[in-house]
Amino acid sequence: MPLYEYMCEAGHVTDNFAKVADRRNPITCRCGLQAQLKISAVKTHLDGTDPGFPDAYDKWAKLHEKAGREPEKENLTHI
Repeated sequence: MPLYEYMCEAGHVTDNFAKVADRRNPITCRCGLQAQLKISAVKTHLDGTDPGFPDAYDKWAKLHEKAGREPEKENLTHI
């Protein structure tokens, strides 16, 4: 079930899981007012592994290159 954001007239934003068919039905906000579906931007996160986004890819590559140069901090005394 998708998570939707709803907003009441007082400006409170409430998250609510709802069926797609029921998403436009008003819900009761924590303040007691009815809240309507709020249209909001989708949050995304690029992990940087896609060369189609050169800035993200460069940052990802630099971080992983740096991580490859650092010595491992494993305790090898058990060998």
